[in-house]
Amino acid sequence: MKETKEKLEQIKKIRNQIEQIKQNEIGKLTGKPSVDKPWLKFYSEEAKNKPLPEMTIYEYMYEENKNHLDDIALNYFGKKTTYDELFKQIEQAAKAMKQIGIKKEDVVTICMPNTPEVPVMFYALNRIGAVVNFVHPLSKQKDFEHYLEEAKSDILITYTGRLDDIEHIDSKKLGRVITVSPYDSLPFGMRLTTKAIGFIQSMTGKKKPLTEKQKAYLKWQDFIKMGKHYQGELDVPYEKDRVAVMVHTGGTTGEPKGVLLTNDNYNTEVEQIRKAAKFKRKEIMLGITPPFISYVSCNALHMPLSLGLELVLLPEFIPSKFHEYLKKYKPQQVQGNPGYCEALMRNEKVTDEMIQPLTYLVSGGDKMYPKTEQMINDFLKAHGSEMKVTKGLGATECTSCVTFTFEEANCIDSVGIPLVNTTVKIVKPGTEEEVGYNEVGELCVSSPIVMKEYYNNEEETKRALRVHKDGKLYCHMGDLVSMDYDGRLFHMDRTRRIYLTQDEGNVPAKIFPNKIESVVLKHPAVHACIAVGVPHPDRIHLAKAYIELEQGYTFTEELQRELNDLCMNELPEYMLPYEFEQTTAFPRTAIGKIDYRALEEANKDNFYQKSEKSTQKVYKKEQ
Repeated sequence: MKETKEKLEQIKKIRNQIEQIKQNEIGKLTGKPSVDKPWLKFYSEEAKNKPLPEMTIYEYMYEENKNHLDDIALNYFGKKTTYDELFKQIEQAAKAMKQIGIKKEDVVTICMPNTPEVPVMFYALNRIGAVVNFVHPLSKQKDFEHYLEEAKSDILITYTGRLDDIEHIDSKKLGRVITVSPYDSLPFGMRLTTKAIGFIQSMTGKKKPLTEKQKAYLKWQDFIKMGKHYQGELDVPYEKDRVAVMVHTGGTTGEPKGVLLTNDNYNTEVEQIRKAAKFKRKEIMLGITPPFISYVSCNALHMPLSLGLELVLLPEFIPSKFHEYLKKYKPQQVQGNPGYCEALMRNEKVTDEMIQPLTYLVSGGDKMYPKTEQMINDFLKAHGSEMKVTKGLGATECTSCVTFTFEEANCIDSVGIPLVNTTVKIVKPGTEEEVGYNEVGELCVSSPIVMKEYYNNEEETKRALRVHKDGKLYCHMGDLVSMDYDGRLFHMDRTRRIYLTQDEGNVPAKIFPNKIESVVLKHPAVHACIAVGVPHPDRIHLAKAYIELEQGYTFTEELQRELNDLCMNELPEYMLPYEFEQTTAFPRTAIGKIDYRALEEANKDNFYQKSEKSTQKVYKKEQ
């Protein structure tokens, strides 16, 4: 840990020196990153000038693979599906959907783990012009019902593990239900094995008799057979900006919202990633997260299949078995989040032979601490790989990632450079006034990947989507970032995580959680830190720090004293945590992000008397 800390400090020092040199040498820049676009130097002229696709999601995937029909598209527990077979299955499903009356712009909800039926449904619905409403397969009952009602979706395709949940939904709100068993697509020779039986039980629960209502649900195999009777048209022609997908925000700092994304959003995202990354046809991608968020449905479903990769579908990802997946499937690409990357790093059974085929280990969906990033990079290097973990910054409102850290623009703590057809502007929060290089402001994005709107939420749509004086439509993302002279972005925090406070002289001030977290993380005992604002009758808010410890450390009074001293040396008085609390795991939202609101709620009634100082720490209170 000490070596990692020293290495990070050295990297930061070198980076600052390079920035100073560039600042002295660069005289042609306007000082406005959105005008200079320094990130474009990393892209070829071909990448900058190639036209963007104008077709449906299905057409884009089909056009990229129609001359490679024998290549493998899907791998499900060793059962492989070629692109030719996938296209035939999509057509069968599209016919079945038309047969039961699904039409253009109907909203169909998919609540599924990673099984072969998911890509089949996704492309079939797109082919007939319907809208896919993705829902987390393990969402809580009340959220599950809310997403169905919010989208006004009365058609549900889900797995047999949710039968009991569906039964409690009012039949008037839910018309047609199609059920899929993760068992259906297993290789024939695996269906009766002990391993398969255990897997099915874990995904569907204990087998029990079906109720009369459940018996009426349409099974996937029977549904597909219905398509044989359909003789009409299938394909709905491409229309610019037509909605194709609805996904839901994570609700980490506000209420979850339905986001409407178009064919153009998805295809442009994939096309831009293609220009930034070096993917090769027939490479293998490990699909470890269900496609209930746009990051996964676009970058780990539509992208690999559109680029001719072989997508390995894992309906149940067990982090402790990471080494088994690498050994069996030998993937070149792994799309995940920081937790999965850490699981790989901590798996003692991982060998050099398992790591060396990897060309991309991608972490998205949540923040990655610089200390963790350096440790993962060291882990990869120790196993004979020159690869570095790939990161990005994105939002549901921008389809998936806005930035990407491909080889030439990948440094510790950076979330990369903007995608080639994307313009970013960093503004003073609450304004449209652009700040300069290495200044912190709110990230705004102008790009074909920006959403069409929030579903049935005009007020929030107007807040997020604004036309600036330069005539471009920008999405105000609510992320605080800075940009260096190479166009690399560094993520600081969310604007909604800034807390108002007062110093001891009652002068208004602001608590920036990321500054507290970065200081606390300097201590070798701290693995992760989240700071939140706690209401106070005199100070408006005080800061409180939750920490996860590295293995081998305990939460002692002495450790708290050291953390207190560290903060007092580097933070202003009004930003000092009044308390440190140990946790073994941070609360998570339905999509796996840290739930800051839950931590805030846990402290909303935590008021303190006037006589107490904000600098009092836990160890002082216990004396």
